[in-house]
Amino acid sequence: ILETDINYMRRLQDFYHDNRWSHPEYETIEEEKVNGKDYYTIGVLDFEKNVITETINIDTSKKRARQEAARKALIKFNQI
Repeated sequence: ILETDINYMRRLQDFYHDNRWSHPEYETIEEEKVNGKDYYTIGVLDFEKNVITETINIDTSKKRARQEAARKALIKFNQI
């Protein structure tokens, strides 16, 4: 079985740097506890420091939420 581990945050950072933009930034929009579990709502910021709506993601892990937000940003930028 082949397992693919794609680091979308790294790919997004490379895309930003290739375009001579600053590092991508992630914002935690909300943190909430539901039934004893923490949930994080995270999105990627645009150049004016606004959250790109299409990148918002919710997960119980900040890292996974950032990875998925980065993946959504790459889709928005037509990179995947």
